[in-house]
Amino acid sequence: MKFAVTLFLFLFAANSIASAPLNMICMTEHPTTSFVAMTEDEITTIKLIHHNGTEYMPVWSNLITPNDIKVIAEKAAVLTELGASLEFKIPVKSCQVEGLLINCFSRSETQVINGRKVSLWSVSTSMENDKSLLGEYNSTWSNLGLDVDGQTYWLPMRYFENDCFFALTSKQIKTQAKAKNLFL
Repeated sequence: MKFAVTLFLFLFAANSIASAPLNMICMTEHPTTSFVAMTEDEITTIKLIHHNGTEYMPVWSNLITPNDIKVIAEKAAVLTELGASLEFKIPVKSCQVEGLLINCFSRSETQVINGRKVSLWSVSTSMENDKSLLGEYNSTWSNLGLDVDGQTYWLPMRYFENDCFFALTSKQIKTQAKAKNLFL
């Protein structure tokens, strides 16, 4: 049921926002996990890079209960096998873009990574505003939906507002990455 609702929302959003080239990078001040999307020749390349290795990659974004620990450990074991750098290519026409908000819904070609069949089928971002007596903070969440051996895995990451940069061209993204010592 949850998958059906998610699928409906992706398809509804796909019909309400025009497709556009996607050129975006989100990376923390001291690189931990970076999200990169670059469009060239009608193909969008999505990269997720865990700079400190898979031992420090994000694998969960929700409230955690003691009962979830086993599930998180199993998920982490599978995702660790995929390595510290993932790259997928999808058609630009499958992405809707509005500033830092994106929604891409397309299955990439299946790759075999360490014996596992892996494809990307969803990329999205969302914006969040946290308000407290200490101040107001905006953040962008990236979320990749992967199919690994027929099972869906989500890779979430939260970035503060100054950690994300949207550009008109992939060249601008590469310049921004180079300025932060991330070479694509």
